[in-house]
Amino acid sequence: MKDKITQIFTKIWERIPQRIKDVLVKFYTNKKIFWPVTIAFSLIFFIILLGLLFGNKTRPISEIKNTPSATPAFQLPDSSSKDPNSDPLQDLKKKINDFDVKQSRLTPPTINFDIQF
Repeated sequence: MKDKITQIFTKIWERIPQRIKDVLVKFYTNKKIFWPVTIAFSLIFFIILLGLLFGNKTRPISEIKNTPSATPAFQLPDSSSKDPNSDPLQDLKKKINDFDVKQSRLTPPTINFDIQF
């Protein structure tokens, strides 16, 4: 078994160009760089492998549809459904003036401290 692995390794090593062999030998001989780089790449590979195996199983992208945003775009009122004497600009001005920018109507939730166990 060990002899077979050695034969496979020598076949692979013979196919590598000499320039790359020189770089690999220099990289391997410098242990201060070799071990941290090897450990970092191993951890990255391991994390990617775990992500592929146990990652979030979501819907495929083809099933995701474009949904409209939560706030609808402003549309001018239909003139046929309203009184012909009313001005759409006046309605718009009224809506702008009535808009609560500071959201003063909002109140924080009340907390019930009467909890019994």
